[in-house]
Formats: sequence, structure tokens, C-alpha cells
Amino acid sequence: MNTFKVSVCFFSVILLTSVYNFGQTIGTVAGGVYDKDNGEGLIGAIVRVEGTDRVAFVDINGKYEIRGLAAGTYTLIATMDGFSTVTVNDVEVKAGEVKNIDFELGIDAMQESIVVTATLLENSEAGLLKHRQKSNAISDAISIEEISRAGGSTAADAVAKITGASVVGGKYVFIRGLGDRYTSTHLNGVEMPTADPDSNAFQADLFPSSVLDNIVTVKSFTPDKPGNFSGGIVDVGTKDYPTRFTMNVSMSTSFNSAATGDDFLFYEGGGTDWLGRDDGLRGLPEILQDPNLEIPTLIEARRDNEKAMILDQVSKAFEPVMSSETKNGPINRGFSVSIGDQRDLWGNRLGFLATLSYKRDFAVKDGWRTARWKLTEDVSDADTLINQSDFTGQNGEDQVNWGGLAMINYAVGANHQVGLNYVYTQSGESSSQYFIGAWPEQFQDDRTLLESRILKYTERNLDSIQLRGDHFFPEMGDLKLEWRAAVSSTSQDEPDTRIFTDHFITREINGEPNTSYSIARSLYNDPARYFRNLEEDSDVYHLDASLPFNQWNGLRGKIKLGYAFDKKERDFTEIRFEYISESNVRYQGDPASFFDRENVGLLGNNGRRNFFGNVIQLAPDARGGNYRGESEVQAFYAMLETPLSDKLRMIAGARVERADFLVSNDDTAGELDDNDTLPSLHFIYELSDRANLRLSYGRTLARPTFREKAPYASFDFIADGIFQGNPNLQRTLIDNYDFRWEMFPNAGEILAVSVFYKSLENPIERAFNIRFASEFGERTFLNVEEATVYGLELEGRKRLNFLSADAVNVFSVSGNVSFIESEVDIPPEELAFLLLRDPEASTARKLQGQSPYLVNVGFNYDNFETNTSASLFYNVFGPRIEEVGIGGAPNAEEQPRDLLDFSLSQHLGRGLTLKFVAKNLLDAEVEILQSFKGQDFLRSSYQTGRSFSLSVSYKP
Repeated sequence: MNTFKVSVCFFSVILLTSVYNFGQTIGTVAGGVYDKDNGEGLIGAIVRVEGTDRVAFVDINGKYEIRGLAAGTYTLIATMDGFSTVTVNDVEVKAGEVKNIDFELGIDAMQESIVVTATLLENSEAGLLKHRQKSNAISDAISIEEISRAGGSTAADAVAKITGASVVGGKYVFIRGLGDRYTSTHLNGVEMPTADPDSNAFQADLFPSSVLDNIVTVKSFTPDKPGNFSGGIVDVGTKDYPTRFTMNVSMSTSFNSAATGDDFLFYEGGGTDWLGRDDGLRGLPEILQDPNLEIPTLIEARRDNEKAMILDQVSKAFEPVMSSETKNGPINRGFSVSIGDQRDLWGNRLGFLATLSYKRDFAVKDGWRTARWKLTEDVSDADTLINQSDFTGQNGEDQVNWGGLAMINYAVGANHQVGLNYVYTQSGESSSQYFIGAWPEQFQDDRTLLESRILKYTERNLDSIQLRGDHFFPEMGDLKLEWRAAVSSTSQDEPDTRIFTDHFITREINGEPNTSYSIARSLYNDPARYFRNLEEDSDVYHLDASLPFNQWNGLRGKIKLGYAFDKKERDFTEIRFEYISESNVRYQGDPASFFDRENVGLLGNNGRRNFFGNVIQLAPDARGGNYRGESEVQAFYAMLETPLSDKLRMIAGARVERADFLVSNDDTAGELDDNDTLPSLHFIYELSDRANLRLSYGRTLARPTFREKAPYASFDFIADGIFQGNPNLQRTLIDNYDFRWEMFPNAGEILAVSVFYKSLENPIERAFNIRFASEFGERTFLNVEEATVYGLELEGRKRLNFLSADAVNVFSVSGNVSFIESEVDIPPEELAFLLLRDPEASTARKLQGQSPYLVNVGFNYDNFETNTSASLFYNVFGPRIEEVGIGGAPNAEEQPRDLLDFSLSQHLGRGLTLKFVAKNLLDAEVEILQSFKGQDFLRSSYQTGRSFSLSVSYKP
């Protein structure tokens, strides 16, 4: 029925849109007019159609638009006082279409007019490369065109294709080997808060690709950017409003070889799981929402009937499901729709765009195995590592991700505009896990096995409103003012995470197998239920003013001043309940019956005392995870952009940031109160019209996250140990040096070589507390003395003209390779323990998550006559530290994994396009190993399966 409803809506939209566009016989020419030297828009420039009276003025965005042209071939002329005139011949305008033509004008009014011919390659990828060529900072980018080619469904998929970028865990972006606190994610230039309680990195998988226009990674610091990054700023650009009415509707379905049609692990959730929201089924029971309620202890309730009734009600208020089931994995599906247009309103232009997308995927970890190893002797005496645990497992994930964008932009004449963006994304992930295996460190009898079940639901969302304005004042020396105000909130809710662990042994008694089950709270947690919630709000305000000037040799420079205010507030709560069982209820191997209502709560009374089955109790320090955080950063900056000669341009300035930071629970607080001056100096030398040399220096910083300074310890579920915050952490200062040679041979082509070096003072490292007596240890966060990161990046995009001499069949290749090295001091206490075990051990190691190499290669084919496109993409990363070893034990490293994706797109006519995407064709194993004296010890391994998707889209 749902499929039928969606199909009806789909074809109704097609019909209505076709009627709307029926009979269109005119077309539009639109584009930008830019300063050839710095790439900025030339506000007030004139574009006219030769032989007609059609004229357009360039607006504050550097854009122009000429509507109502009959189908045919035209000549366009762009002029502006003080600049050369550029004429473009053979501009073919088709009915109902928008022809994009960009102009570049040089500062030379005496120069004769330049005449060029409109070229075939006019796409967003070429536009992005042109922007990169003229930008002040060193940056890389990927356009929606390339995102679509690669078949990416989220921003996380897209970022992985950018030079020097990798995605860890499917959502966290690492730039140049630096992740988490060293990477900042922005939406349309405004920093986003995070919905992850344990990380500073924004979860990029929250952005569906349907709302994206481009993703730019800024890798060098200029004072007009926030100073809290070193790896890079990932700026996600959403779609802009179109120059004419447009609509795009698409539907997709996909099949995963590991998840679809196989035994899929799941547990029954709420009625709105398909919307990425819990309907309250997993919520904290109503009786426990009373702040005055005190849950009686089992001892209190045994001889107090009133307390016994309260304990009975509390225990029976929870859903009894504590284990998963299996079913056939469903087929993945998704859809998206977007609509936009421009209208005349009160004599000015009003543009709008709205998008909505939905995706539901089912995933598994096929053949999942996880193990723990430790070193019990000195390195010189040991021949092998000792096994702590070895489990096989099953995992099933039901992932829902949907989002929408609404944008309105109103242009008041050519010199002023205001706009409003609203972005909402929602995701929900239902996860079921089951582990079984040996735990030799605790169970000496190899017949004893441990099994554990985790049922977890994670709901995340982003809600952001951005208001912006751009104003140009030609009467004030071409002063330009830009202001931004954004109010954003993110949340991550983990309602009723359920963990149930037991162990059992099978013996032969009287010739028959007999299995005996036990729950041992002395070895692992009692059956438990966690409720975690994070809410983070962000208010961001920016004001930038720029004033151009002509320096001593008549070349055009610019002074830029600005102010920024960024405030974040976070509330994190955690409450944990545990089941305690009396001896009259024993676990016999069936979780469903063990937690059935007949075995939960009050069972009876013998006249002297009450008897109970499984009862809910507040866990020790159950509310100890609550904390509150607030940060406030104010910044002022001044920046000078000026050509020093016809070929050499300088960008210099400084940013002053004042940061107030406080994170606390009821007992302890962690604070920061810093004033930092962050200088920046860039030189750009133009080797030719198509090549640059760039040299830059900038000082940036990395502040600790709320979680890292939060004074509380948390348990990260099965076998992951304890995480303890450190209120004494200080911020990290980073000196960044960059050099890049870049050449842009033709539109859409680039060759680039980059070298970078970063020196980190007081970097924050995740460290072990070696005095913590626990099987898997306690991890905390410490400032160490210093670290360095350096590397080489190579990038190329080139048309392969030798494969086809015509302009119809176009072959192209793109690729990037990064070589990265890092070194960070090992924290003192951990190092002292390491040297006891291994006196020859190094005092430094690589940064966690950093790969020594990253490789992306893509081969593309386009047939402009048949509207056929095909692409093949390959990606691999070098081994990266997943978990640091302790006491001489080797680091656990994620091994290189080859990824191969293929996409094929075919235009069917009448606005319909069919697309086929095959992802992870090699289905290489995700494998984490510890290597010791020539032996590999498996830490974790699984496969995710091959995915094949088919989509159809309609764009009238």
C-alpha cells in the first residue's frame, strides 16, 4: 500500500510538472562575471545580447541572468569600466533550458576586446576548479556532479573522494590524518554543532546528497575563518535556488548481498522507526519520570509491602524484550524530490528551493569476529600474545536517514539581498548485536562460553536556521557588507539500550549433554538498560566588511575586517538501571521467558517477607554521567589582500579569539579562559593564466571537547572499557605550513602537488590509566608535549582526448594520492610502563586514525549525444591505528581495504533518467590486526557485502 501511494504521488508530480512546462519556447542565459585576477564577482558589470535590447546587470553575487530568449544562437558581450571587454560567440540557447556562460574580465581598459567561443564543457566541476584557482586559501572540493557520479548517498560518501580526506566509522571525517577536534564541519560557512557525545566531529552522514551542491575542504588558515581547525574545514554547500522553474523527483531501491534476503538480526521497535524516530516505546517509563520517585532497594522491599508494590510497578514498566530475533533482510529503498524557481516580487527577484529526501538501508557485519589480546611478559621474553577473549558475532542495523532544505532569497536591486535557509535532517539506527565465544582469562574451562546481546537505538537530528544578508555600496568606495546569523541544534538520543550477558557450560551427564547457565555480576555487568541523551544548541553570528583599493601600481587590493560570535550549550544525561535476580528465578537459556512478566517484579509473600524475580534497581552511580557544557568564542580579525606585482599576490592578517569554556557535573568543573592571536600569511604567484604557486603559514588551535574535559567516567558497552574525562586539559596550538603548485590546463582539469607540515604544541591524546585494575583498562585524555604531521598530496583530473577525438565521446580520469606521516609523544605514565616491558621502545607513535597513504582513482565516460555516463571509482587507505596498545602490546591497526564502485547513468528522454550503481564490488574484509614478532593476531574482522542499486529520476 505504501509503495502504491508513493507511485501515485510520483506520477502525479510528473503529470503536473509536464503541464506546467508545456509549450515553453524560450530559453535563458545565466552565469557570472568575475575579476580575472582574484576570482571575485564584478558587481555592476553589464552583459548584453548583441543585436538585441536585452541587457542584464551583475548582482551582488557576481551573477547575471537574461530570460525570454527565443531558441537560437547568440553573441554575448560583457563590459565594465576599467576592465577589458569580453565577447562570447556561438552561444546556443534551447527552449526551456538555461545556458550557463561565465566571463572573466581583466583590469586593462585599454586592452582590445577579447573574443572567445562558447565551449562544450560547462559544468559545476569546472566552476569549482575555477573557484579553487582564484581562492585565497589552499582548498579541495567535490561538486554535486562528481558526488552523483560516485553514487554517494550522503556527505560522508562524498568527502572520502577528496584529496587527503578519509572517513572513519562511516561518518567521521579525517583530513590529512587529523580528525575529531582537528576538523571543523560547516554548513554554508557556519560551523555546525555535534550530536556525538564522545566526539567533536560532526557526523557527515546526516546530510543526504540530495541537499548538496558541493563540499569544499579548506586546508590553510586565513583570518576570516574560525581558528579551531588544523586538518581542515569541511564546508558543506547546499543547493542554491535555480534561475528557472525546476523539479527533480527520484526513486531508488538497492540490494545488499550480505543483508538482503538473509538471516537479518533485529528486534521489534516502535511504530515510527521508519521515520528515524522512536514513538515512545523505548522511552523512560512514565512511573520513572516522576522526579520524586525513589526506587526501593530489594532489601527494603522484602519486608515493606508499600515499597514492594512500587518496586513491582517499576520492574514491570519496561518492555520485556532483551534479545533479538532473525528475519529476511528487506530491500533498501529511497526517494527524493526538489522544486525551485525565481519570481518577480515588488519589482525584485525572489528565489526559492525546497528539497526532501528519504533513505532506509539495512546493513550487517557478515562473518563478524572480535578478539582481545594482551602482553603478560617483557617484550624480550614473550613469544606470543595471550588471548583474553575470542567472540564470533552477528549484527543487524536498520538505518533511516531523511532530510530537507528550504531556502528563500530576495534580491533588492542588484546591490542587496537577504536570504533564509532552513535545514532539517533526521536519522534513526536500530542495532542488534549478539556475541558468543571464549573468555579464557576468566573461564579456565574451555567448555565455558560467554554470550552477550546488545539492543540499541540511536536517534539523531540537526535543526538549523540561517539568516544572511549581502550588501554592496558603490557610493562608499564599493564597500561590501556580509552578515550571517544561525541558530542550530543537534541531538542524539539513545533510549533504552539493553545489554544482557550470561555464560554457560555444557557437560555430559549420564551420557546426555547438559547445559548450565549463569549470570555473574562479579565478572561482568548485570542485565542493564541505559538511557542517554545529548542536546547541543549553537548560536553563531558573523559580520564581515571588505573595502577594495588600488595600490601603488594601480592593481586592485582589498581590506577585510570582521567579528564573529559562537556560543554552544550542551546537556548530557545518562541513567542506568540493572536487573537483580533473587535465587527463586534462574536463567535457563531462554531470554524471553527469563524476562517474562511472570518472572519480573513481585512474585509472592510467605507471610514473613516478599519474594521477587527480576527487579529493576538503579545501578551504582547511575546518574554520574550527567554533565553540562558551555563555550563562548568571540573573534575579531583584520586581513589584507593585495597584489605586490602583476604576478604576486599576498594575503596577510591575524585573528584574535577569546574563548570561555566550562563543563561540569554536580561535583567538578573543567574550565578554559584563553586569549589567542592567530597570524596568517599567504603568497600566491601566478606562473601563467592557468598555473599558480602557493606558500602559506597560519597558526590555528584545537580546543578540547566537552566530553574530553567532562569530569565523569562512562562505560562504552561490551568490552570497550571505561572512558574518563580530564578537567585539566588545555588547548592545542598548531603551526601550519603549506606549499602547492597547481595547474588548470583546461576547463574541468587540474594537476596539483602539495606539501604540508604541522607542528602541534600540547596535543591531546587518548591515553591509558595503567593504575586502573580492569581487564580492558581505563582510557582518559592527556596533553602531551608535542606532535608533528607532514605529507605530500598529488591530484589530477584530465580529459583523455587520445581515446576519442570528437566532442561527443569524452573520456576522463581523476585521481589523488596522499602520503602522510605523523609522530606524537607517548604520555609519560604510559611511556614509563611501556619502557619497563620494552626498554628499546620508541617514545613516540603515529596519531590514532592516521593512514600513511590514501588513494582515490576514477575513470569516467560521457556520451553527450546519447546522454550516457559511466564511472569506475577505486579507493584504498593505508593501515591506521584503531586502538593504541598498552605495556608493550602492539597497536591494533585497521588494515588497507580496496573499495571499487561503478555507476552507469542513461537519459531515457522526456526528462527520465535511469541510474545503476554497484558499490563495494570487491567486498574486501574490514580487518583489524595486532602484529607481534612476525605473527598477526586478529582483533576484529567482518564484511559489509556488495550493494547494487537502481534509481529512476524525472526532471522536466
